[in-house]
Amino acid sequence: MRKAFFLLPCLILLLSPALSQDTGGAPFPTGLTIETVGSEVRLSWNDAHGLEGEIYHIYRHNKAITVEGLNQAQLIGSVAENIQAYRDSPLPGRDWYYLVTVEDKRYHYALVIPYANTLVKAIRLNPLDISLANAVHISRLTARPVKEGVAITFTRDRKGRTVSLYRSTSPITTTEQLNRALPLAVLEQDSWLDNPIPGISYYYAVVDRELLSYKEDISLLYEGNYTVRPVNLPLTDFLNDPGMAYPVRKAPLPTVQLDRFYQNIPRLELDFPPRVELNAQLSKKLTPFLQEPVIEESEEPKAELLRDEPFQQSSPINDKLKGILGEDLLKNRFDEAEKRLLTMLNEVEDDEISSRIHFYRGQCHYFLGNYETAYLEFLLGRDNFYNESVKWMDFCLNQFL
Repeated sequence: MRKAFFLLPCLILLLSPALSQDTGGAPFPTGLTIETVGSEVRLSWNDAHGLEGEIYHIYRHNKAITVEGLNQAQLIGSVAENIQAYRDSPLPGRDWYYLVTVEDKRYHYALVIPYANTLVKAIRLNPLDISLANAVHISRLTARPVKEGVAITFTRDRKGRTVSLYRSTSPITTTEQLNRALPLAVLEQDSWLDNPIPGISYYYAVVDRELLSYKEDISLLYEGNYTVRPVNLPLTDFLNDPGMAYPVRKAPLPTVQLDRFYQNIPRLELDFPPRVELNAQLSKKLTPFLQEPVIEESEEPKAELLRDEPFQQSSPINDKLKGILGEDLLKNRFDEAEKRLLTMLNEVEDDEISSRIHFYRGQCHYFLGNYETAYLEFLLGRDNFYNESVKWMDFCLNQFL
């Protein structure tokens, strides 16, 4: 009884091809396996027995392949005997089915044998896996001060994909810190000259630009694509030659407290002229000049749109920006607005729209208390929106006084 129980599964396995397809003794490849690696679908199989000099045909279809529907499948390649492998690169994000048949000098054995020369489960390429497989790997990122600014250099393992350069006043080692960093440029080359504010320490990171569009939690940062040590332009060089850096500080520098350095100095005995009272008419005329000026307290700035917002012309980019402004910025959801604007910044090429995004990101950072980052954002948007950006730059400087 125990032997019969053991033989039953084996009998079912031996008969399963015959039950699924009547081959009539015709040869066919077996053991078909399919796997996805990056942008490739890799097939392997065992050659059919009893043939010599045969050729194997590989078919692909977006539906399960049957004998009746074989003429609808696409013949994508053929290989000789003993190769037993094939690589394909179909469109990602769609289901694909594969079939391998054999042809000798006499016949093409157009058989469809599930789990032998075809699989009943579809294969689908993940666009993220393809992007990760083709991503640029950055190494040896360095930032060093030179006479003209901060020289950024790095090494990439492949060409053909752009990278995004970021700067921050704090280390950039996590995705959250990367989202708060300032995007400086989209690069095809392996170097960049930055002109940051002297006297402030900065960190840099370089990331494959295409990976930034994915929402999945992927490793954007790794050893080699971000700087570990801060770099800054010496403030002494700037003071000796203010023209080497831009922008120049608008606010006055703090006054020197001389009484801290001059102590134990004898008082000077001075004879002042005797006090003379002014007559009533002259006193009345001088009173307005001698009174303390009335300084009106400036109101706290509020989130605002540029002069020509909302856009009159509808487009996917314009509509997306209007949505961020209406749903988040004007409703004081500055953290969410800043994140969405950063994602959008990586998607646009137009300089005028980029300036708009920098202007609005500057407002977000201002209300979040990141005044230095806000100042830099307004600086990037100043070329296209000078008056609006300069006003907000003054707001930022007032926070440091």
